[in-house]
Amino acid sequence: MALHSVSRFPRLLGFCRVWRVFRLVNTLAGDSNLKMDDLRVLVNVGKSKNLEMASDAKLWEEKFRRELEGRKRVEVMLRGYKDEVETLSEALKIAAIDVAEAARDQMIEDEEGDEVEGDEFFGGSNEGEGGFVVSRDGTFRER
Repeated sequence: MALHSVSRFPRLLGFCRVWRVFRLVNTLAGDSNLKMDDLRVLVNVGKSKNLEMASDAKLWEEKFRRELEGRKRVEVMLRGYKDEVETLSEALKIAAIDVAEAARDQMIEDEEGDEVEGDEFFGGSNEGEGGFVVSRDGTFRER
């Protein structure tokens, strides 16, 4: 019996060694599975951040496009205002020339002897009852 118990002992030791190697491999596989799970979580987080950043990029692109369109509209409107100001300025110059010519014609008529009771353009009389005197440099003063 002693021989039989001696032969069981090496088998038991062999079984323990195999069991130990199996546990080591299983532990390493479990660790690698945990690391793979962690990597999957990180990849999913990265994907969600990527999607979030892509949607943010689309929003910013849309805002940028709207801003450009708005600036173009403002630029067109500004050009229109500039053209209108130029047109009004030209019309004002023409009107000023017409008034000056009419005033000159009136002064010539007054000098020729036509007696006029008052200034027909400003509604005042020649005696200084009101109105304005405009000097050559463009300044004016009240009579």
